[in-house]
Amino acid sequence: MQWKEEFSVGVDAFDQDHKILFDLVNQFEIAGTTGKSDEHIVAVLETLVDYTKTHFK
Repeated sequence: MQWKEEFSVGVDAFDQDHKILFDLVNQFEIAGTTGKSDEHIVAVLETLVDYTKTHFK
C-alpha cells in the first residue's frame, strides 16, 4: 500500500500516524511474502497491532 496525499485528514499528527501504519502494513506484507522466519513475521505483526492500539486510544 502506498500513502497518497488524498488520504490526508489535514491534521499533521494523524497523517503521520497513518503513514506509519501504512509502513507497518507494508513491512508485514513483505515479511509474509519473502520467506522471513515466523518469528520475524510475528514481531512485525505485534508491532503493527501495538501501534494500531496506540493510534486509536
